[in-house]
Amino acid sequence: MSKPQSKTFPKRAIAAPADATPAPAAAAASKPRRKPAPEEPIKSRLKYIEYLGTNLEFEPRIGRVTFSKKGLTIYYQGKSFQAAKEGTQKGNFIELVSGEPFWIANPKRGGSDRLDGSGEPVLLDDNVRAEYWRDIRRQPGRVLQTEAK
Repeated sequence: MSKPQSKTFPKRAIAAPADATPAPAAAAASKPRRKPAPEEPIKSRLKYIEYLGTNLEFEPRIGRVTFSKKGLTIYYQGKSFQAAKEGTQKGNFIELVSGEPFWIANPKRGGSDRLDGSGEPVLLDDNVRAEYWRDIRRQPGRVLQTEAK
């Protein structure tokens, strides 16, 4: 047995009633819009930051940095850093205003963060000290120490 063929009817345009008036443009503009998506929290991480230039005012330290929306710029204490171009001899980041080289990396669990391997102490920012000793070094008894060796 063959299947009965269904009939298809052409779609008709539905006309607006003759007495309908178009909505004013202001009414269309005042329609409620979707709520904007909640802003994502600013991404931040603990990083080891070492200045590699000739001015020795900035001591190596571990602090909390934040990232730009796309993650290409790092912000720390009012300074902005971007990744250095290939072929740069010093540093993996460049401070945008001065052009000075910096080394920015994740802190190491063993505490050997310095590039020169000297083992000298590294300063810890007060706002990250507890997290550093608890989560990175896994030595919560040292939370009050302000320098890491």
